[in-house]
Amino acid sequence: MVYVYQKSRVMKKMPAHISPMLCTLVKDPLDSEEYLYEVKWDSYRIISFVEKGKVHMDSRSGHNYTTKYPPVEKALKSLKYDVIIDGEVVVFNQEEKPDFDALQLYNGHDSPIRYCVFDLLWLDGQDLRGFPFIERKELLAVSKIPMKSYSSQR
Repeated sequence: MVYVYQKSRVMKKMPAHISPMLCTLVKDPLDSEEYLYEVKWDSYRIISFVEKGKVHMDSRSGHNYTTKYPPVEKALKSLKYDVIIDGEVVVFNQEEKPDFDALQLYNGHDSPIRYCVFDLLWLDGQDLRGFPFIERKELLAVSKIPMKSYSSQR
């Protein structure tokens, strides 16, 4: 089922900060269609604000990480929407496994980096946080905002 997003005529101002929903550690994934879950990468959680081509990337504690990840910032500037998206910045090793040490040592240019986007919180003037998570995932998919993307890897 695909949910249809209708742009509101009443445009809301983009919030300056959003506190992310935090994950809950469980031993095994729940086996229920009532729950969705995301893989927790060994990474930094980043909420990105893109408005009129300007990008601001916040850590989960609200620190500005925009200049730490130039390839991600550059890719976000190219988005055709004003958005707030939630995801994780990850450096993967040669075996395509997350490498937190490499992420901590990331120099901004030499290591491949990805922004694994998993939630769409705000889109073109509409606060989507009140929408069910499954609907936000559908909107993320149809918006063509890549959900595992923004890699400097070639």
